[in-house]
Amino acid sequence: MNLHALRIFAKVAETKSVTQTADVLSLTQPAVTAQLRSIEREIGFRLFKRNGRGLP
Repeated sequence: MNLHALRIFAKVAETKSVTQTADVLSLTQPAVTAQLRSIEREIGFRLFKRNGRGLP
């Protein structure tokens, strides 16, 4: 796990939006999603409950 991925995770938790996080951090939505999935694989569980469009 790296600091960049943790910063992305923190911003997604704050905004509750992968798309908004991508905009704020000047990243693409797939890049943000990939970092979240990387953390999830490393720790062995989901970070967020996804409900179609958006995070609860």
